[in-house]
Amino acid sequence: MSFKVRRQYPEFEIDEYTPEQELSFEEAIDELKSFDWDSEIKKSQDLVEEHANPSIILKNINGDELAVYKAIDSKFAFEYRTKTVIPKSYSVLVPNFETLVEQIKTFHSSDRSHFVKKFQTFQIYKSSFLIDVIGLFAPRKKNRITREVQKREFRYQVNPIKVLYMLGWCFIMFLMPSVLWLSVGKKPFAWTPYLIMQALMTAIALPGFITAHNHWKKNGSWVLLFQTRENKFILVTENGKDVYDKKDFVKRIRTEVRSNAPWNSFEYTTLIRSDGRQLHFSSILISNIEVSKFFASIEETAESKAIPIIKDKVFSKIK
Repeated sequence: MSFKVRRQYPEFEIDEYTPEQELSFEEAIDELKSFDWDSEIKKSQDLVEEHANPSIILKNINGDELAVYKAIDSKFAFEYRTKTVIPKSYSVLVPNFETLVEQIKTFHSSDRSHFVKKFQTFQIYKSSFLIDVIGLFAPRKKNRITREVQKREFRYQVNPIKVLYMLGWCFIMFLMPSVLWLSVGKKPFAWTPYLIMQALMTAIALPGFITAHNHWKKNGSWVLLFQTRENKFILVTENGKDVYDKKDFVKRIRTEVRSNAPWNSFEYTTLIRSDGRQLHFSSILISNIEVSKFFASIEETAESKAIPIIKDKVFSKIK
C-alpha cells in the first residue's frame, strides 16, 4: 500500500501542484524529511502576492488527503480532508516531526475513525457541519498541474467601453424623462412636471457622472503591470514609468459603495507606503479583488462611501 504524493511551493498559485507520484510509506517520510521547509517558508514570507503555502500532500487508498505544513517552533501541522459524501476537514497541530510520523502511520492504514480518534488529543480545529455542506455545493477550481514554474504577466489599462457600461444606470435615469416625452406622444404631460422629473433624475444620476470623471482623471491614462512571483510592479502614467516594491506598502484600504446606487460598481483601493505617500487604483483600472490578490499579505481594512470620490486618506500616524 502506498501514497500518492504531490507538492506545493510558495512560487505556486493556490490551485497549482506538482504531478502526483506514487511513493511507499518510507519514501513519503523521506520526502518530508528532505523537503527544505525553512527555505521554502522564507520564500513564502518574502512574497506579498497571494500564493500557496509550502506543503506536501499525501493521499491514501481511500482518497483522503493529508496536507502537511511546517509551523513555528519546530512544530508541524496537517490538514486532513476526507473523501466522503460530505467531505470533512480538520486542521491539527502536532509538537514535532516524530509525532507527525506516528500520525502518518495511522493515516496510511486508511482507518478513518481510528485516525480521527488518535489526533483528537492535539490542538485541533474541525470545520462545522454547515460549512462542510456549503463546501459540497460551492464551485471548485480544478487543480492545475505544474511541471515548470513559469511567471505570468498581467496588464491593466482603462477600457472606455467598460466605463460607459459601469455608468449604464446613470445614463438610463438621466435620459428617462426625454425618452418618455418622445415615446408617449407630443405632450404626455405639461412642461413643469417634465422639468421636475428631469431635475430629479439628473440629481440621482449626477453623483455617478462626477465619480466617473474623478476616477478617469486619476487612473484614465494609467497602465499597470504585474508579474506573478515578483514583488516589483510597474506603473506607467502621463509622467513616465515608475517601478514600485510591494514591500514598501504597509496598508491598503478598500473603498466600496454598499448600496444599490447607480454608481455602486465604482470602487477603489488605496495603497499606503511607509512614508505616508499613497497610490489609488480605481475599479475602472483594476478591481479591488484583483488588487487584494497581488497585495495579499499587506494589512487591509474596508470602508463604505456613499459617493466613492478618490482622494488621499488622512491619518494621524502611519505605522
